[in-house]
Amino acid sequence: MSPPQADKAGLHILLLAALVIILAGIHAAADIPVQSCCWRCFRYCSQPAGHVHSPRGAASVRHITRW
Repeated sequence: MSPPQADKAGLHILLLAALVIILAGIHAAADIPVQSCCWRCFRYCSQPAGHVHSPRGAASVRHITRW
């Protein structure tokens, strides 16, 4: 027995609504500078203790002190 056509239409509307909500969340997250902050934190935490990335073209590595 196949489901009525109304149930398929309702399912399509539900899936479309879910897609819109997900895309709106992605768009909102792109506008917030959180991604940049997370990337900087990841970059900082992934370094060995006492070292930070030097700018491109710089010959030496800057040292930092941790408290």
